[in-house]
Amino acid sequence: MIDFIWNLFQDSDIQRLRAEAERRGEHSSSMQERAASTEARLLELERRHEQLKLVTLSLWRLLKDKVDLSDAELEKYVASTDLLDGVADGAVDLSKELIKCRHCDHVHLNTAVVCPFCGARSSSRNAFDVT
Repeated sequence: MIDFIWNLFQDSDIQRLRAEAERRGEHSSSMQERAASTEARLLELERRHEQLKLVTLSLWRLLKDKVDLSDAELEKYVASTDLLDGVADGAVDLSKELIKCRHCDHVHLNTAVVCPFCGARSSSRNAFDVT
């Protein structure tokens, strides 16, 4: 009789552990999917960064060739652009130029090509939106 009770206890414990293992497996799958999504997003951002570098370098070469600008003049314009927000910090604060994403309703810069929250592409296209 004690063996029967012990077996019932063991069976219930085994079922509990199997259910817990299954839940952890589902959680692990979810985490793997999120990691893959994050990796894909990182690769897309790296690709966009390279595109922006290409466009920026092309524009600078065009200005140098057609308008005969110098590197010193570019540095001057970069410095004055940096000061548009009142702080010389190597970045421009465009927080006054925020828009709400039409897909996820998060707020992001209106200069973003894609929403940084949901990845939805902006409806407007510009010279920096190379495909």
